[in-house]
Amino acid sequence: MARGIKLKRYAIENANHFHIRGFRIRIEVTEVCGGMVENVFVFRKAPANPFDGTEAEEFQTVASFPDIAEYPVGAVDAETPFPYFRTNVVELDVRSVEEYDYVWTEIMAEVGNLINALDKADEIVAAETVNLGAECDSEDTVSESVSDSL
Repeated sequence: MARGIKLKRYAIENANHFHIRGFRIRIEVTEVCGGMVENVFVFRKAPANPFDGTEAEEFQTVASFPDIAEYPVGAVDAETPFPYFRTNVVELDVRSVEEYDYVWTEIMAEVGNLINALDKADEIVAAETVNLGAECDSEDTVSESVSDSL
């Protein structure tokens, strides 16, 4: 089954206040199918502000294929050495319509790249077989997975 994802974009049309312009874009994953993951946005938990102790979470990127396996969902895992996690929503403030359009276009493209990478990973095939040590006879070979032998 082919993977799919539905992204919903929320926006403020124009925030003009005393010559200060700004635009907010919010993108949310609202539906997935075919085994697609919904938490595709990677955030970094920044160190606490030394002046007031506040903590911030900064959007970094759309997840890559390895990020899906490595980064936890929803919050940083204290047991891991990295301050990253994944979620299904991102909200950004930008200064121009051009930047707004660029963010939306790039996020759609990167989510599409992620879907393609995950689909390609499903196409794994045997690439090489090697015999190490004694010549193995298929009748007395014990099967062991690579991860079990490490």
